[in-house]
Amino acid sequence: MKPDPAAVMKNGAPVRMSGLLQEGDVLRITVRDESSSENIIPAPVPFDIVFEDSDLLVISKPSGVAIHPAVSHPANTLANGIALYFKEQGIPYVFRCINRLDRDTTGLLIAAKNKVSASILERDLRLREIHRTYLAIAEGLLPEKGTVNAPVGRKSSSLIERCIDWENGDTAVTHFRRLRYFPLCTLPDTGEEEIPLSGFRPAAAPAQGKADLPMLSLAELHLETGRTHQIRVHMAHIGHPLLGDTLYNPEGLP
Repeated sequence: MKPDPAAVMKNGAPVRMSGLLQEGDVLRITVRDESSSENIIPAPVPFDIVFEDSDLLVISKPSGVAIHPAVSHPANTLANGIALYFKEQGIPYVFRCINRLDRDTTGLLIAAKNKVSASILERDLRLREIHRTYLAIAEGLLPEKGTVNAPVGRKSSSLIERCIDWENGDTAVTHFRRLRYFPLCTLPDTGEEEIPLSGFRPAAAPAQGKADLPMLSLAELHLETGRTHQIRVHMAHIGHPLLGDTLYNPEGLP
């Protein structure tokens, strides 16, 4: 495709990219319209919009919904729902999610509406000007705070699972802070396990003799990097896997 000579204008006239600017010049850049992503079929997948303007969309992602189509879930993803939302507004939809969340994770998702905003947001994420904070429940009594600095890579025997790979993994850094701890209680009449809402305790360690009880920790986690399954891999690596994570802790608490 030939470049559009009118894509970059200086003072109302086309200008070469090597041209020099002087004080008072008016530069106008036109971004070419795009066609929608053909592999993402618009579908009615509900989601809540937290913020929207002409450049980006901030979505509250529900648990149990994947972000984009894959072999295991080719449809009914958040991307399909966003595609329908854009189609109804007459806006071409190109998949540009700036951050990613696992299927069972809830949280805010940023979607760029055009090339320019995508470039700026991706740069901000790369320079760590966009901060990502998560809350999670981990098994055991987590230290009050700490940092996990361990490279994460794809596990050779799995298409999905990741692992700590000191030789070939990508740099991954996770900071954590314990907010609360509480015991995992068993109801005597049903035998079902539950987390009692009244059982939350301050972040300080339990009294001597109480640490032998099955404990859970509410943790706040900050990511310096955004590797696939980073929090889940790192927490399992330090012996405090996330509650209910059957992939990285199949023998853990239900």
